Amino acid sequence: MALAASRQRMRVVLQDRGARWVLAGWTVFTVENLIMSEYKADIKQLWGGAGGPGAYMNFYATLSTAAMGSTVAAYYRFAQHGAQLPAPSAKMRVLAFVFRTTGLAMISQLLPPINLGALSILLGFYEAPKDLPQQVRGQMACPFDFNAYASRGEVYGITRV
Repeated sequence: MALAASRQRMRVVLQDRGARWVLAGWTVFTVENLIMSEYKADIKQLWGGAGGPGAYMNFYATLSTAAMGSTVAAYYRFAQHGAQLPAPSAKMRVLAFVFRTTGLAMISQLLPPINLGALSILLGFYEAPKDLPQQVRGQMACPFDFNAYASRGEVYGITRV
């Protein structure tokens, strides 16, 4: 019974023009990010270096903006007249809460440690010494310690990205 209701809801959503447009925008955004990230070196090599080091990032940003722009445009164009789904039951809300909490707990394990010393710099209670190089001063003021696991010899922090 619940499976049939879910299929009916999905059918209603997929028949809606706006929902299909938004789904297409998110699909293009996801595929574009996968391709541009996975084949970064190949794309830069084929690009030929024209436009300097920022050309790849500008191209990447333009594609991402276009994909998400189409999603936002579809939302504003079709949201008022789109498919209306019934409110979720209490059981579904509890399940959604459990899944979201579990997901956030799992994602939080991937975050770098928080640099509490940066809080005093950010709030203006302490100023980083001027004689330190700019990169070191910047790291002192960053609320996340991206290099905390560098001594482990594994892929870590911003290097992972």
